Amino acid sequence: MQKIVLIKCPKCNNKDSFYRYGKDRDGYQKYLCRKCNHQFAPDRPTS
Repeated sequence: MQKIVLIKCPKCNNKDSFYRYGKDRDGYQKYLCRKCNHQFAPDRPTS
């Protein structure tokens, strides 16, 4: 069974156009929103 992950930009809530943008220093996948150019890592723990 595959895990379905819904990713959206935390800044503009865009869920349609973003792409992988490398990894952060801890190894988490980063994404770049094409709408607002915000970089984010949705899998990274917040605390």
